[in-house]
Amino acid sequence: MGAADGALRFARRTSEDPARAASRWKALTGRKAVGCLPLFIPEEILHAAGMLPVTVWGDEYGDSPASWEVLDGWVFPPVPGLPAEPERFLTEMASGQPQVSLRFTPRSMKVPSTEETLDQVERLREWAGEISGRPASDGALSKSISIFNENRGFISLLEGRLAASPGAYSALEVFWLLRSAMALPREAHTLLLRAALSRDPAPARHFRARLFLGGRMAPRPVMEAIDSAGGVLVGDDLDAGHRNNEAMADERGDPLLSLSRRLRAQILGKTETEVEPSWAVRVLTRIEASGADRFLYLATGSAAFPEEAGKLAAEAGKRGIPFLSLELDSSSRFSEREKEKVSSFIASSG
Repeated sequence: MGAADGALRFARRTSEDPARAASRWKALTGRKAVGCLPLFIPEEILHAAGMLPVTVWGDEYGDSPASWEVLDGWVFPPVPGLPAEPERFLTEMASGQPQVSLRFTPRSMKVPSTEETLDQVERLREWAGEISGRPASDGALSKSISIFNENRGFISLLEGRLAASPGAYSALEVFWLLRSAMALPREAHTLLLRAALSRDPAPARHFRARLFLGGRMAPRPVMEAIDSAGGVLVGDDLDAGHRNNEAMADERGDPLLSLSRRLRAQILGKTETEVEPSWAVRVLTRIEASGADRFLYLATGSAAFPEEAGKLAAEAGKRGIPFLSLELDSSSRFSEREKEKVSSFIASSG
């Protein structure tokens, strides 16, 4: 078994049982793990305090609430207008555990000032130090920022490989590689990606359509449906702000100020999707550059920004790119009907 195959097997095990991966890490290190909602939490602060940030989407929870008792605390994100249903769902999981919420006042679509975001990241640093017993010093923060930036760079290399060599990785393999990042230390995930990228870039399978995937992080059944219908992924714009290249933090100067500025920019970018027409143009320009001939967009029924799909569909229509939006519930359940929609979308002539 080559290095790439071994990396993919490990990524699969991690993505299929993230709670077990977090538990194993705790047993090996004697340190704590903290659950994070996916959007815009500066996980570098938790890493600098010696803890493992574990991203939780909700669909990992399933029917086994005890599985997440391994987590020692929770951080809730600062996104204005966050859907109440997923937050309540995850708050129930966090019941009885230490929690911190990066909230701004007033809670509205107003973009916070740099001073306000600096206050919030400083509060998170203090909370992380209290939970872990290990303060997140400026030196540790700078090191963590560098580690996370390197990881995002390798994710960018993976996404470049998807566009340059469609079919080199199945959609399910992409799922394993991206999901495993959410329950592994970033250093370990970078090594995993390095090994996975050693695979021969020549396409390993024939395909019927090149898909660009957007919206929330896809659950496994979506990826299985893409593979079974003969589709391949050539890019994504998934709602996972902590891993996108745009989430790179400046490694120069005050690390806390750098994280504060990035947090404000991320919130600004999210709110712009409601009011800024050029947002959809930027997304579709990226899709065209990837070589995609289909755009599959995933949303939850209680999406905080319900107009996103409509704006993307309109811009895709202008460019002649077939567009399909699927609504998933807060647990990312994927019915046979949705599977049939994906299959028909891939099989269509465009």
